[in-house]
Amino acid sequence: MKRMLFMIIPVLCIGMISCNQAPPATPAPAADNGEANKAIVDTFLKAVRGGDIKTAGDQLSDTFWSYGPSIKDSTDRAGFIEYWTKRWETEFDSIGYVRYAQLAATLDSMDWVNEWGHINVTYKNGTPDIHFNYHGAFRLSDGKIVQYIAFYNVADILEQQGFTFVPPAKKEEKKK
Repeated sequence: MKRMLFMIIPVLCIGMISCNQAPPATPAPAADNGEANKAIVDTFLKAVRGGDIKTAGDQLSDTFWSYGPSIKDSTDRAGFIEYWTKRWETEFDSIGYVRYAQLAATLDSMDWVNEWGHINVTYKNGTPDIHFNYHGAFRLSDGKIVQYIAFYNVADILEQQGFTFVPPAKKEEKKK
């Protein structure tokens, strides 16, 4: 019994001492830029869809970098503006968009906005119209888009435009 008291008394003392200490300070929450960042992405996407590439470019930081579904789709700010300006001049008649969801989050001190939606594109050069699902991930800093990553199924788009995919011929098994 004495042995048990020697084990219990230190535990009780530590418990009583810890009850008298102030709780640790709670860090101040990070600034919530979610709604402001969503508005920046909205302005950017509406401008791109409407062919107002100057306004779209105004939403991009000087260090902006865009990543698309293929390596050749990746470019800096100047390349992005040039690419979209040319496409509106030569290809697009209209781009429609229905948003499914939009989410703003801060991860590892980086502000992100994610978009999910459905895009409809009509062309002025005779290319068949296309319809596809889209996901865009935008990283923002200081009120500008720093990084843009677009995800969509290029094979689906090409099939809608009449392309066919032929699997490669099977290699003959090595003879033993």
